[in-house]
Amino acid sequence: MEREEILQKIESKYQDLGIPVDTMLEGLLYSKPMVYWDYIQADALLGLQTQRTTLPDEMIFIMYHQVNELLFKMILLEIDQIAKYESLNAELFTKHLNAN
Repeated sequence: MEREEILQKIESKYQDLGIPVDTMLEGLLYSKPMVYWDYIQADALLGLQTQRTTLPDEMIFIMYHQVNELLFKMILLEIDQIAKYESLNAELFTKHLNAN
């Protein structure tokens, strides 16, 4: 996508929201760039793995169950996306369930 086209889309987006695009662009001068690690907050996630006993397998237990909870949440998000389609068909449903 060309720079001019991107700027037009940004302007259109904020016009539709009733927000002056210049205000949003000026805000970029003061914002910090986001990197991958900031986005996924791995430090916060890993900080939740707190061992409470001296059992050697406790950390494995904690991580296993946290991974399962994240997978369950991902499944619920996929189901929510599927539910919003007006014309759901088998191909679309299969695409979401088999997403790699």
